[in-house]
Amino acid sequence: MLYAVLYSRLFKTQIMKTPLFLFIAIRIIFLFSIAILATFIPEHLRDFFGDLNIPERSGFGMDTDWTWGARHYWFYWMMFFLFTLSLVDAIIGIISKIKKHYPNI
Repeated sequence: MLYAVLYSRLFKTQIMKTPLFLFIAIRIIFLFSIAILATFIPEHLRDFFGDLNIPERSGFGMDTDWTWGARHYWFYWMMFFLFTLSLVDAIIGIISKIKKHYPNI
């Protein structure tokens, strides 16, 4: 619903202002770049996370040959909540920026 209202008011009636578009684009790029970069950390720090290599284990998923240690789970949930918090912050920032540039919405 919110998406339909914003789309109809911003893109059909007016052209989105360039600074607003760049603000939104940079926030989205920054948010997902940090999330992607964080996925490389556990692959290189298996000893730090206490992961155990069990090659004969069969299964499915991302780490079928590895059993995660406790620190790996803590890291996973920390990154999940930080990403969620950043996503909420980005949405609130984008909505406030849109209200600033388009006060009649």
